[in-house]
Amino acid sequence: MKLVKTGINKLDEMLGGGIPKKASITISGPGGSGKTILATQFLVNGARMFAEPGLYISLEEDKETYLTSISNFNFKINALMSEGLFMVVDMPPHEVSQLVDIRNPVKELIEEFGISRVVIDSIMPLAIAYNTDVERQRGFLQLIQNIRKWDTTTIIISEDTRQRNEVLPSTKYGIENLTQGWIHLYYEKKKTGQRERLLEIIKLKGMKHSSKAARFKITEDGIVFK
Repeated sequence: MKLVKTGINKLDEMLGGGIPKKASITISGPGGSGKTILATQFLVNGARMFAEPGLYISLEEDKETYLTSISNFNFKINALMSEGLFMVVDMPPHEVSQLVDIRNPVKELIEEFGISRVVIDSIMPLAIAYNTDVERQRGFLQLIQNIRKWDTTTIIISEDTRQRNEVLPSTKYGIENLTQGWIHLYYEKKKTGQRERLLEIIKLKGMKHSSKAARFKITEDGIVFK
């Protein structure tokens, strides 16, 4: 099995070596837990370490807002963009349905620029475009089918739904049930009142991954494990 490395040593170790090539992965967690940063690192490291072009599809905010939000990190995305190794496209609410269109323009973009890594941030705008759960499920299934045709390793971001006494976390729209992998970020409150960030791999089909949560912090270089 060919593996795609995230370039984050501890995470690749936890994954069992990396993410299976062309797999789709859900990254979930509450607001501020580091989902967008982790997904961005996945693309940045792919471009910088392995010369693999990446595409960031922003559904929640426009391109400039996204780039501004990560400008304080040492990702040097502008340089990667000028080299054609990092692309950002935004889709306003009335365009998100294009992702589930059989003739969606994303596939053409991927083929034209040789994209091998994709991030969709986040699933929420697409999810609320449907009136019923049945319609939403059909839309998600079509999205996953389209992603398979892209031949990319893809991350889909989703916020979680907080539950009491949960055995497993869950996300509001259940996209994690359709992807091959699931990485969950969350907080743990210490006795001192401080919150620590943790990462756990809930599933990764075909891989012997770690079942232990790992503590991490967010620095100017992105996510760093303790």
